[in-house]
Order: sequence, then structure tokens, then C-alpha cells
Amino acid sequence: MPKKKRKKRYKSITDLDGGILAVRKIPMTKHEISALQKHRQWLRCLDYFRDRCAYCLSKPSVSEGSLTKDHFIPKSLGGTGAGTNIVPACSNCNSIKNDRHPNNWCNEEQLERVYTYFWDFRIRVHSKNKHLAVWKAIGLGE
Repeated sequence: MPKKKRKKRYKSITDLDGGILAVRKIPMTKHEISALQKHRQWLRCLDYFRDRCAYCLSKPSVSEGSLTKDHFIPKSLGGTGAGTNIVPACSNCNSIKNDRHPNNWCNEEQLERVYTYFWDFRIRVHSKNKHLAVWKAIGLGE
């Protein structure tokens, strides 16, 4: 009997907003997909803030190092590690903010800037009532 030819299966992995992240012959694990989506969200976040700190808008020099991922709502206060709670911060702002709630640390302009980013993210990514989870993550409630 002749061997049956197996079809090569290609699996496309899509981002939350429908963009193709990768095409692989071998299925990716859930962990790999999640890591790829978080990396893509981080790149989108950096692009949105133009590689600047979300709080002071400074662009770190080479000697200062790169921007850090800051949990806008600290994990110690119920924030998540999801891309909808991560903003770029220079090491100075990140260390000063520490684990304080943004309402206790940021001025109105900074809060508006970050909330606008989350709002734009929500508009592009979520549909129907899924945005409520994002609003809760950034402290806007329902």
C-alpha cells in the first residue's frame, strides 16, 4: 500500500485585534501564544507613547537604560499583568511611583494621558461588553 501524503497544516495565530502574529507548521502552546500577544501589546504601547515615559514624557538616554514595564494599577492593589495594565515608565518614575495607586501619585495630565491610551486600546480591541474588564483594570469601574 502506498503511504498517504499528509497535508502540511499551517496554523495562524492572531492578535486580539485580528492581526496575524505568526504562522507556524507546529501548533503553538497557550503559553507561547500568550507571550507573543503580550510582546505585541508592549510594542504597540511603546509605539503609542513614542518610546517615552508615560508619566514624564522623557526619552531615556543610552546611559539611563531602556523603559521599564510599569503596572499602572500595582499588582499589590489588585492590578493584573495584562497588557491593558502595562505602560512604559523611565526607571526614575517607576521607582518613585513604586506600589502607589496612580490616583495618589499621578497628576491629572498624566492620568488623562494613560487613560486615553487605555481608552484607545479598548476601542480598537474590544467589542460589545468586553470593555468592562478593561475599565475595571484601569480603575474606571463600570
